[in-house]
Amino acid sequence: MIRVAPIAFWLLALSFAGANPSDHAVSFGYLEPYNSYKLSLSETGILREMPVKEGDRVQVGQLLARLDCRRFEAELGIAKAQAEFFATRFEKFEELKKSGRLSPEEYDKARMELEVQRNKVAAVEAEIELRTIRSPCDGVVTEVKRKLSESMTPAVPYIFTVVELNNLLVQLFLPPTEARQYSKDQPVRVSVGDVGAEVRGVVEFVSPVTDAASNTVRLRIKIPNTQGELPTGVKASLLGAGQ
Repeated sequence: MIRVAPIAFWLLALSFAGANPSDHAVSFGYLEPYNSYKLSLSETGILREMPVKEGDRVQVGQLLARLDCRRFEAELGIAKAQAEFFATRFEKFEELKKSGRLSPEEYDKARMELEVQRNKVAAVEAEIELRTIRSPCDGVVTEVKRKLSESMTPAVPYIFTVVELNNLLVQLFLPPTEARQYSKDQPVRVSVGDVGAEVRGVVEFVSPVTDAASNTVRLRIKIPNTQGELPTGVKASLLGAGQ
C-alpha cells in the first residue's frame, strides 16, 4: 500500500483538479507571542531564590532565580569594603598631589591599587550574575520547571519560559504576486478574531524566497499589544495596506 504524506497529497489533489497551489495560499495566520525564551543556568548549584511563579508578569532585567551564592556574597562584601578604603585613601592622595607633597610614583601606585580593588568587586559580581536568571523582556512567565532547593546543573534544559506579549506576531503565506505588494516597515491592517476586529500592524519581513512546494512567500507582521488586549492563538487575516 502506498502512503502519501499530507502535504504531498494536497499538492497531488490540486494537480488533478487543475489548480495552482498558490490559489490556495494561506492568507491568514494566528497571533503568537513576539518572542518566547527558554531560560537556563550555565553553572551548578542549589536553587536558593525563585521569587516568581507561572502567570507572573515580569519586567526586563527582573530577577527570576538565583543559585546559592552566599560564599560569593561574603566575598563581595569584603571586596566592596576594601574598594571603599582604597577610594578614600586615593582622594587624600589626590589632595597631597595637588599640594606637591606626593610623588608621581606614589600617586600612580595608589590609583592602580584602587583600580585593582574595583576590578575585584566587578569579578565577584560577575560570578553572582553567572548564577542568576533575569527576564530578557517585559513579558509573562508561562512555565516553571524546577523548585526551590533543587540541584541545578548545565544538563538541565531550561527552568523558565518567558513570552513577550507587548507585541504579537502573525505569519502568513501569500502568493508571490500578492506578497511582493508589501515591504519591510510598511503599515498594514489586520482582522483579528471571529468578530473581525481591525488592528494595525507593521510588516517586519517579506521572504525573498518562494517556497517551491506551495508557491507561496512568507510574510511576518508585528502587531502592538501594549495594553494586553489581544490574546494569542486567535485567527488573524491581512486586510491590506494601512496608514
